[in-house]
Amino acid sequence: MKYTVNMRFLTALLITLVTLTASAQKKFEGIIEYQMTYENLPSEMAGMESMFPQKQRIVMSKNFSRMDQELGMGGNMVVISDAKQSDYRMYMNAMGKKIKIALPEEEINKSKEKAGDINIEYVDETMEVLGYECKKAIIKNGEDEITVFYTEKIPVPSIQEQFNQLKGFPLYYQMEKSGMTINVTATKVEEEKVDKSEFEDLEGYEEMSLEDYKALMGGGGQ
Repeated sequence: MKYTVNMRFLTALLITLVTLTASAQKKFEGIIEYQMTYENLPSEMAGMESMFPQKQRIVMSKNFSRMDQELGMGGNMVVISDAKQSDYRMYMNAMGKKIKIALPEEEINKSKEKAGDINIEYVDETMEVLGYECKKAIIKNGEDEITVFYTEKIPVPSIQEQFNQLKGFPLYYQMEKSGMTINVTATKVEEEKVDKSEFEDLEGYEEMSLEDYKALMGGGGQ
């Protein structure tokens, strides 16, 4: 079923995004917004672009972070984390269901372990993003490869285990996932005081374990 295939992709992407926000603390407080575009979709996903995440909003303050992801068909996903307390929560509003999942710390640690053995190649190439001159780097982790353009002008959060050895903050990155190319480009970077209400628990969601959620999605990110 096409929608189930799409939700499996979203679940796999989710773990990546949780890791993206989970460690981004202490050095930056504010809001970062990204636009996501897709290329080279596999035949089974053809015509499904509108069902994939289109925009990403990341809010960071001290040990807290929040990621808002718009989904197609009116759905949305929110991930809130408190790294100091090892508290990671996902809120999924899709397919007529509102589900809250407390992400186990061991699941986060697995993602970090998978990203531990990386190699970064710095390339003599630049790209301008939001007025920032960004330098290119290619990050390799096993068979995975991410192309990044980063700026040294923005305080560096420990953004993702793939990114925390970078010399700057990534404003653009490109990766291959589920047979397609994903381009993620920053559209806004604003350093500002963040209201603590951004990280409060969301109401109206049914609690579910990660394993039950994966089963509901027909295997999830496996």
